[in-house]
Amino acid sequence: MKWFVIIFFASWHPDGTQDIFVFQEPAYNEYNVCRQSLVNPDEIEMYVNGLMRFYKGILPGAIEKVDCIDETKVQKLFEIKQRQEGKIQL
Repeated sequence: MKWFVIIFFASWHPDGTQDIFVFQEPAYNEYNVCRQSLVNPDEIEMYVNGLMRFYKGILPGAIEKVDCIDETKVQKLFEIKQRQEGKIQL
């Protein structure tokens, strides 16, 4: 199973959803290795730089939590996002 870094922002929308960001790269084969990357200064810098590039220097809010998420949950999040955007139907 693959694991990915997920960022939760301290920003909420009127519908109750929260801004999140999932890094698609790197993907880790083990949860513990993914978690270790969250405290490695070099990898933290890579994550921060990636966020700043994606959001063009303005994050949607303060970072509330950082964790690792498995590929099954990433796929479910992607499907929810597509439904919200009207790109797929149930």
